[in-house]
Amino acid sequence: MPVWDAIVEGAPKLDSSHFGVGFYEDWIDYDVNQSNGPGATDGKWRRGFYLDQMPPGGNADWGGSFFGHTAVNNERQHYGSQRYRHPDGYEGIHVQDGILVMQSRPVDKRNFRDMDRCRINGVYGQLDSAGNSYSALNNHLAAYYGESLTTHHRYSQSFGEFEARLRMPYGAYLDPSDVLQRKCVFPAWWLLQAIPVGRDINGDQTADGSTWMPAKFHAGNIVTEIDILEGFGYDAYQAHQTLHYYLENSSGPNDGAWQDARTVFLDFDMWRDWFTAGVHVTPGKIGMFINGIYTYVIDTPPEIGDGMRLAVPDPLSPGKPASFTSGYQLHPDGNKRYMQFFMLLNVARDSSLGVLSGKQYSLDAGYMPPPHQDTVTMYVDWVQAKPLITDNPDTYGIMVRDKYFQTHSGGWAANES
Repeated sequence: MPVWDAIVEGAPKLDSSHFGVGFYEDWIDYDVNQSNGPGATDGKWRRGFYLDQMPPGGNADWGGSFFGHTAVNNERQHYGSQRYRHPDGYEGIHVQDGILVMQSRPVDKRNFRDMDRCRINGVYGQLDSAGNSYSALNNHLAAYYGESLTTHHRYSQSFGEFEARLRMPYGAYLDPSDVLQRKCVFPAWWLLQAIPVGRDINGDQTADGSTWMPAKFHAGNIVTEIDILEGFGYDAYQAHQTLHYYLENSSGPNDGAWQDARTVFLDFDMWRDWFTAGVHVTPGKIGMFINGIYTYVIDTPPEIGDGMRLAVPDPLSPGKPASFTSGYQLHPDGNKRYMQFFMLLNVARDSSLGVLSGKQYSLDAGYMPPPHQDTVTMYVDWVQAKPLITDNPDTYGIMVRDKYFQTHSGGWAANES
């Protein structure tokens, strides 16, 4: 029987013998990109919003052009980055005693340089059926200065294990009159579909290296997302795990979108107690786990488990699919291409999280909770990603700096040059 048959809610996670060498970070040699220019490729991590430092010519369809100044999901914060450094040298991210410390703090309205750095210019909100944003922000002062780290264009993999050891803050209001519940803090440990730069709609190299968005299963080019653990909730004993994916026959950004969400009740305090959280992505099942026990298991959607479909480009917008064939994207040697994921860590604030389990977590009938003055912190001990080596159909299951490598290779350490 395939190895994923052992992925069952309540069961221990798969043994490490089923996974190979991939990516590991314990912050001893913390390696974040240092260049402040677009398209920087130095460093193991990227600091800032994940579309920050897109390579020259890269077109970021999702999120507009705000780069480090993010307002996605109506978040009211600026993510610090190497490209948009604070004029006073402030950084809300550092390593202390081998632990990554990520903070989100209120903007200091007494400091004009702080206010200037935290202006938001760009689109926000959801996309309409034509792919246009509902709203735009121009010179809008963010309420918070936060931090984010990603392996975007650094390391990604398809089937395998992603895991981290961490502590998370939490908070979302239930009653606007209750000052203790006005906080809307949702730290996240999550994955997004990795899109190699310089590839066309069907994943093949382009002559000019400028294309960023290859085909999806729908016309919106919105990427698949796995939320391993989000810390928004009413107390420290609730966490949330979600898979956002799309159906193969969908035809627009909001058509065919599907969200499988789960509220997980914990037997520990996610803010005071260290814990591990991860996911096993396999061709048959996706199993999210906490402290080594599966808490949420989902059948793997075709867009992840079966490979990337070949698309027929839209003549009016060649970077988007008009339709899909029955064929699959292939590597030059004929092996099938599969969806890969890169890793993200961030602490977000005050957004339109929508309704989960019948509760409105942030915006309620137009009410926006007032900014609260807390500085909130997420701590991360280590992060790892290991490719699946048992029953893995993906011959090239690892990408390092947008180049594919064999699943059984030495991972980041062998390919970082």
